[in-house]
Amino acid sequence: MSALNTSDGLLPRFLLFNVAGPKPPRVIAERSVTDVPRSLIDACQALVLAGRGAGNLSGVETGAQRCKPVAVAYSPEAKTELQRFEAFVDEREGVVPHQSLPILNRAVEHAIKLALTVSVGANWTEPVIAGEAMVWATKLAWHSTSVMMEETRDKIADNQREADRNRILEHIKKAGPEGITEGKLADRCGGIERNRRTDILKDLLEAERIARRETKTGARSRIRLHFVG
Repeated sequence: MSALNTSDGLLPRFLLFNVAGPKPPRVIAERSVTDVPRSLIDACQALVLAGRGAGNLSGVETGAQRCKPVAVAYSPEAKTELQRFEAFVDEREGVVPHQSLPILNRAVEHAIKLALTVSVGANWTEPVIAGEAMVWATKLAWHSTSVMMEETRDKIADNQREADRNRILEHIKKAGPEGITEGKLADRCGGIERNRRTDILKDLLEAERIARRETKTGARSRIRLHFVG
């Protein structure tokens, strides 16, 4: 991956979720994978055939005949929530880094698609995008957008110096509230030449991505590096 994959629209099309915390315990299945409830089968078949008529999809996917798509309307509450989210995203355009704008500009589209998916899944005969579905969708879309902007900024590199910068920043970020000493950072990033490491730390400090803070432990005090944002 490179920065080009952000500007060319590849990465902005993805939804990204970071899963934190311990790995959950394995669950022992209570029934076989072939033991599918009849109600679930009927519901899935009805959803697949919704708007397509009976038979094997009625042949509409071959292009032999016109297919009229089903238009899904917004409820008044959904319209209000979507307008609020659009205004919120517009306000963020002047705040986020320039390279993150292609990701930000996809946020509203992701919210609409998410709301559409759950609304059609809930009622495929007369689907309407409800207010609660849109509220959920905007929250999930914004979470993914925020994570994607952060990860692409701190993980993607176009050259070795950017890769070294991302590596150093990641160690400082993982240190959490306690921070990390420059000595420990040097030990963990021994493959990065000392002068480059010094220059990168200087750049990160000037950009206010990190900060040097004094930590006292008893009679001693140590300077630690802390992640700012």
